[in-house]
Amino acid sequence: MGKKNKRKRGIQKRNEEASAVREEESTSSVQRLPHSKQSPFAFPLPFPSSIKYPQNEFLRKKHGDAFDIALKTSYEGFVVDEPEVFQTEQELVEKAFEVLEKNGFFRVDCTQPFGLGTKCSKTYVTRCLVGEPGTTYKYLGLRMFAHSWNNSIDSELNDCSNITEALGVICQLNAKLAERTRHHLNNLDEKRRGRGAEPTRGRACFNISLINRMESPVGLKVEPSMGEGKCSVSWHADSSLEHFSTIAVYHVLSKKGDANNQWSVGLRVAHNSEGPEASRRGGDISVVQDTPVIAVSLPSCSSYYLLDDFNHHHQHAVIAQGMVPGRRFSSTHRLLRESHNVSDILRRCKNVCSNFHKKGPKVWRSEQLLLTEMESEWLRQFYIQGRFHFDLLWNAWRRDIVTLLEYWSKLEERTKQTVGMLQLGAEGQCGLDELSVMNVPPPPRFERKLREKRRKARDSINELMLRGGSHSADSIKDLYESMAILLEERGKMRELWLQRETDEVFQEVSQEERPLPVPLKFSQQGNTSGSEVGGVSPMPGLPTELSDMACNLRRCGAAFISGDRLDLPLYVLPPTVPKDDGSHKKPSDWPGWKMHNFGLEMQDPWAAHLLAGRKSIETRAYSLPAALIGKRIEILQSTKGRHGVSAIDNTFSFGDGNVKPVGWCYFKEIIEYHDKPSFVADEERHLVAVAQGMVGKLVQQKSSTAGLLENMVPTNMRNKQHISKLREGCDHCFSWDVIKMKRSHFNRSHALLRRKKEDSENYL
Repeated sequence: MGKKNKRKRGIQKRNEEASAVREEESTSSVQRLPHSKQSPFAFPLPFPSSIKYPQNEFLRKKHGDAFDIALKTSYEGFVVDEPEVFQTEQELVEKAFEVLEKNGFFRVDCTQPFGLGTKCSKTYVTRCLVGEPGTTYKYLGLRMFAHSWNNSIDSELNDCSNITEALGVICQLNAKLAERTRHHLNNLDEKRRGRGAEPTRGRACFNISLINRMESPVGLKVEPSMGEGKCSVSWHADSSLEHFSTIAVYHVLSKKGDANNQWSVGLRVAHNSEGPEASRRGGDISVVQDTPVIAVSLPSCSSYYLLDDFNHHHQHAVIAQGMVPGRRFSSTHRLLRESHNVSDILRRCKNVCSNFHKKGPKVWRSEQLLLTEMESEWLRQFYIQGRFHFDLLWNAWRRDIVTLLEYWSKLEERTKQTVGMLQLGAEGQCGLDELSVMNVPPPPRFERKLREKRRKARDSINELMLRGGSHSADSIKDLYESMAILLEERGKMRELWLQRETDEVFQEVSQEERPLPVPLKFSQQGNTSGSEVGGVSPMPGLPTELSDMACNLRRCGAAFISGDRLDLPLYVLPPTVPKDDGSHKKPSDWPGWKMHNFGLEMQDPWAAHLLAGRKSIETRAYSLPAALIGKRIEILQSTKGRHGVSAIDNTFSFGDGNVKPVGWCYFKEIIEYHDKPSFVADEERHLVAVAQGMVGKLVQQKSSTAGLLENMVPTNMRNKQHISKLREGCDHCFSWDVIKMKRSHFNRSHALLRRKKEDSENYL
């Protein structure tokens, strides 16, 4: 009688639990987001609150009914295939893994989990990616490039036929997993429809397999939530996937037996970890606390599936119990979004480059964003993974990488043209398309062409503004500002990539796994030869140079609005003009004294002494032209060199790094020193020691000369800036007495700051 009552109570308890589960399902088959805007997508079913489960350990199969109920509710969509399902594939797949291992396919990854500008880290497991041609997979800031399972591999690789066969086996495994996924999705769909819930939406296919290889759990971190075992793969939800797509994982242990029960997949509920609503969650991912965390044992040659939207609302981890013998291979099959195939960015590049005839802020923005994406997310990602990676993949990826480099070159050239148009347009708006001084000879041909370009650029910008419906100062400012910001963003990206490529983590890997130079040549580096693979740009490449260019664009925008040429900058990359023909030796009535600005070259540290007030007399072996007395003269600081030898030629280009503007001054009068005592008497003011032998006929205590700054604006499309030096020989030493000076602050710019209007009545 007692046994009957006990059995009845057991049946009654199970019925109550089942009833509770059905009640939970009926009331919560479609849970909504707790936001004011309801989500159209369902959350997982809640775990029945009446069911008891262990709080300080994983819920496992050994815990009986609670485990089964968890799989039916909160973990619905997780399915395991036992080893018998893949019995015919087991030997082939294991052999394929061994072939890939033998040929060096499995490599450590140096990832950057928190993005550019943060610390890099080395993975514990080694990996390789196999899939459809052109497919990539990005995780933890690193883009992996797939070995094609459809095409043959470079014949130079060892045992090429075996490699091709091994990759083909992975493709066959992929087909079998897709078949099993279709079967499981049908079953899940029937369950959901049976209770009136949302049907399944995902496709039963995959385009890549990420194969992980784990040798030993030594050095792995302890699993943080329960403290059971160590994480071979930490808690995460897979990213970059097509929404509602299934994840299928097949794994093999090289040593079976006891190891079969020492590998588990851990699962926990975390709403909107990924998927279409992930952006709505706000900050960090929140794990649902009133749902048990479960772990499912994985015997060798078994497979498991995260069906449909399971990855959206769950995280998973791979856990090793104790010292697991042998190696573990896992092949994770995913369906990535289209944007992760190189064909997508190549298509976008083709579309953008075919529309170069169009102009406007929206067009320019799309071009610049695509250029930055191509360089940061594809080219630099390919070369940072080292020589081993390059040698294994170059044959399969050469055509696509070369095509990307060609598009990169075209977009860099387009950027140069756009920046040039904005600069020339501002010059034209400021009247530099017209003669500045009356009764002067006609300008040379190159100058006439430049003025015509300025007129066309100005008219194009005015037309763009009118077409956009606004010609206000704010609209023009936004036009220049938006382009400046995009240039600064690219400069910042390059700066952060340089930090990444020199991160200390690469000292922990072999030389062949360290970053390769990215084959990008910029304006200061010369051209790439025809036989060399690489991109060529007419633009500057350094972050500081792009920052300078952005600064100049902002000044051009201000000049376009004001129409005042005094607001125009001097460009970092000035253009060439005909070589100096001696025209700098001009009479006092030469119109150029009013048309041009003037610069004085001084070696470091003399320029700093003058601008700090420590040096109030500049000494030269020639006299300052009388027309420049009382006129503002820019101070051009050159690098330290030999005494008596100038650091610049008669004609030179700004931007070469040897000369930079640092301030300005006015000279009051010129005094000749005819004897040594008078020179020595002023030593505290000119700071030239007699012991240096700098007195007499060749008093050239520094490699400095007076300089004529030819134009405050570029003289043709290349924006070259030139200084013609005045070489007025003299048998005596001349004292140039300074009456006013000021140091300028340039924000790392090589361009001269424009003078204030109240100081500029005698300047162009």
